[in-house]
Amino acid sequence: MTAFDIKIVSINELNADVVSTIYERLCWRDYKSGIGSMREELLNRYIAPDGVERGDMFIALICYNSLLVGWVGTRQWVEIMDGQPASVQTLECFTDPELRRRGLAQLGAQALVVAGVLKRDAPVAAYHPNAVQIAKNIGCNNVILVNTGFEHETS
Repeated sequence: MTAFDIKIVSINELNADVVSTIYERLCWRDYKSGIGSMREELLNRYIAPDGVERGDMFIALICYNSLLVGWVGTRQWVEIMDGQPASVQTLECFTDPELRRRGLAQLGAQALVVAGVLKRDAPVAAYHPNAVQIAKNIGCNNVILVNTGFEHETS
């Protein structure tokens, strides 16, 4: 029997195995520097702590038969909208390439809504066109695609 499990945690409560799995297997890489936003976040918080105080981020950890296969996160952030700084919540996610297009990230995002940490009526900043669609599918009303400066593989 196939079993899925979604657990919502603070980024400040991740254990070493989860940090390692996300850092090594479950995040985008910026091909110029080797680091993408989640990799950089984990590096600075856990792997080589830089001592900088950072805000919280809530993450839905998605497991398939007890194996971590994806995550969806949200945090409060400031992005530029219409040329002005705006307070937004982010929608950041990654799914194991072998399990993509099955709705796992959407389930994780929905779990964040149910837990009350992702608000459908607040502005959402997404960093990939697929994340924009996920946000819209779960009922978020004001979603923007932020230009990250690098392309992600979408296989």
